[in-house]
Amino acid sequence: MEFYDFAQKYQKQLLSEQAEWEKKYNKYPEGTLSCYKNGNSYKWFQETWEDGHHERVYIPRSKKKLAEILAEKSYCRQHLIDLEHEMKLLDHYINRHQDARNVKQLLQKHTGICTLLPQMFELQDQKLQEWQDASYEKSTNYQDNLTIRCVNGLVVRSKSEQMIVSALLKHKIPFRYECILHLGGITVAPDFTILHPITREIYYWEHFGMTDDSKYLREQFDKLDYYQQNGIFLGEKLIATFETRNQPLDERYVELMIQNYFEM
Repeated sequence: MEFYDFAQKYQKQLLSEQAEWEKKYNKYPEGTLSCYKNGNSYKWFQETWEDGHHERVYIPRSKKKLAEILAEKSYCRQHLIDLEHEMKLLDHYINRHQDARNVKQLLQKHTGICTLLPQMFELQDQKLQEWQDASYEKSTNYQDNLTIRCVNGLVVRSKSEQMIVSALLKHKIPFRYECILHLGGITVAPDFTILHPITREIYYWEHFGMTDDSKYLREQFDKLDYYQQNGIFLGEKLIATFETRNQPLDERYVELMIQNYFEM
């Protein structure tokens, strides 16, 4: 597993841990603990601030439990600060991860190199490779929109589809692009027809790239309905991702989808 994948999972773990510590922190009494050296022992004070007014109240030995609780609060607060710092570092790495992927950038900018590296994209299982390489009926609609070249030489319609192709290749998952599928009397071409590398079941992945366009969205709902009428249900053998102009598809989300459906 790449460190990027580990960082994402660790980030989720830290967020969960932060929520638990914040819940605990909010239950502590007001104020903070201050300790001052007093000979061979310490004096404890509970300090509070309200509307700019500072108050320091002495905590006698008879109220040692309060001092212990405030000490726990100080520890809890510092732990939350440490978690916040660590999450900022992780977020910095994750958000800049794309900028560091020079191999991916090399293949995208110099597509001629891809033709010399077919072995890099071969599947380890021969039967999976044969399925992917077999000829199939492919959609011929809107050929002029095929302008984005992927690292394996496949030309797709958008950078989001390119992102999905890269993820499928990385995880060694066999797929076909815009393979014709007959659903009753309707013909559709799923963006990706996928052969599960373990169960050998067929999955379909549709990416809806203009969901802020009401006409486009209505057409895609009809398409989803065709799938459902023919026993292909969203969330089971049908995967769907969505984006708008202001909320593009995120590579992290694509990775999560692949982990959810194809890693067992």
